[in-house]
Amino acid sequence: ATSHRCRPGPFVPSRRRPLPRLPRILFALGAILAGELLTGIAAAQTNRAPDALSIQPTVSRAQIEAKLSELEQQPDLSEETRQSLTDRYRSVLANLDALEAFESDAQAYVEALDSAPKEAAALQAESEALATLPDPPVELPKNVSVVQIEQMLAREQAEAASLEAQIAELDKALSEHSDQPTQMRKRIAEASETLAELDAELKRPQPTDGRADIQQALVWALQTQRDALRAEMVMLDQKIVSADARRRLTETRRDQRSAALARLKERRAFLENEADRLRRLEAEQLRQEVASAERELADADPVVQALAHRNRDISEMISGVTDDLDRIDERQAELYEALRETREDFKSARERVLAAGLSQTVGRILFDERADLPNVRELREQTRQRAEEIAEITLDQLRLRDELRALQDLGEAVEQALAGGDDDAARPDLREQVSKQLLRQRDLLEQALRVQDSYQRAIGDLDFTADQYVDPI
Repeated sequence: ATSHRCRPGPFVPSRRRPLPRLPRILFALGAILAGELLTGIAAAQTNRAPDALSIQPTVSRAQIEAKLSELEQQPDLSEETRQSLTDRYRSVLANLDALEAFESDAQAYVEALDSAPKEAAALQAESEALATLPDPPVELPKNVSVVQIEQMLAREQAEAASLEAQIAELDKALSEHSDQPTQMRKRIAEASETLAELDAELKRPQPTDGRADIQQALVWALQTQRDALRAEMVMLDQKIVSADARRRLTETRRDQRSAALARLKERRAFLENEADRLRRLEAEQLRQEVASAERELADADPVVQALAHRNRDISEMISGVTDDLDRIDERQAELYEALRETREDFKSARERVLAAGLSQTVGRILFDERADLPNVRELREQTRQRAEEIAEITLDQLRLRDELRALQDLGEAVEQALAGGDDDAARPDLREQVSKQLLRQRDLLEQALRVQDSYQRAIGDLDFTADQYVDPI
């Protein structure tokens, strides 16, 4: 990924003769052995001072920036010469940037050898602590409401989504770790070969028929390119040595995030169960109160009875949606578990392919595991049904909000309910009964909307989880 910054650019003369075939083969073998030697001695260098990782550049950044400033003060230079010098100086600065970046990375890898095991031990302790779940998993305040629990659930869901994203990134990083040492050794061999070519180029006599400043700029470009290559090789050396420590740290991070996610799901399950319990209690209490009121109004005015019947219908709807919420929570828990198992299966399959290649035996195992997965067509059909259900809920909510809006002015609502009645409509006791039923109806509508909002969020969450489950299949 960094080789483009160090490969010979347009300033490297193209008159080099290629090495004969046999010497090139021997040279490549020597470069590979040199890479192995660098790796072998790196462990003894991990405790060295930071300066030992530094490559002293042939020319400083200040020198090159001064040269660029001088160009601006030489109006007699031709545009071609000015551009040629500018390009070469810019090339030197780019090589110095690369050198500094490689040195910074090398130092970070050296520090990782010391810090990674300590951080991994701390994360391991956190994972062990997370495995012990308090009882109850969440301390709830007395007289907690469903609304408060739903707010807690929303925060838990956001945190769970963040943890799942982190785990996915860590799994991806671990899958890339296995190929890195081979790639790095290959890059060390390539850099060694390029370094030898640069050394040979710098030893050749420089032409005497050109401008001295242009020739000097060319030499600096080649020398700083060589410096950057050396810094890259030191960085790769330290990256190889620290690879195991960094991989173990990544594994421990993933395990800690997984433990945190497992605990979070336990907390979420507890909160969902508690919210369902409170909803059922509220729904049952409402149903009993409304049924009792309806019985008491058996001989009441037809207008009052009609309002009582509507209140009963709303309370039954609240009970039905509450039961549906219970079923959605159960389905959500099932999908979470299925999603976890599917991810583990895919991870295991990927590891088998990386370890053994895509052989006929591995292919047969993967084929058999694929046959055990759910039918995608059925899952897509369930997604379509949920979309229709969400649309129906939205329409129900619009109707309920229209009813609730009509009851905001209670006095006007009473007049509307009694409009067109007989002379008894003016009786104070009748108006009081109508007002009482409409007030109860307003409270029921508000609660019905809250329950339906909860249901809509729950089915939306279920749809999101189902999509995560379907996508890898």
